[in-house]
Amino acid sequence: MINGNINTKENIRLLYEKLEDDQVFGRKDIMLITGLSINPAETLIHKLLDIKLIVPVEGKGKGKYIFKISEK
Repeated sequence: MINGNINTKENIRLLYEKLEDDQVFGRKDIMLITGLSINPAETLIHKLLDIKLIVPVEGKGKGKYIFKISEK
């Protein structure tokens, strides 16, 4: 369950729609896609990590992530 207001949920949906499957992204990408500034973009990353919707990527530099979507 995603805790957050409608803007948070809309930003998550927007990110997921704009990014390709397995596309590595970081805070700057989130800022460009959503229009968020640095601090709200970082907060969104922490929310996504907390609910395990994204996972850190190793070998691509610090602060890089991909969506972790499991098929049911």
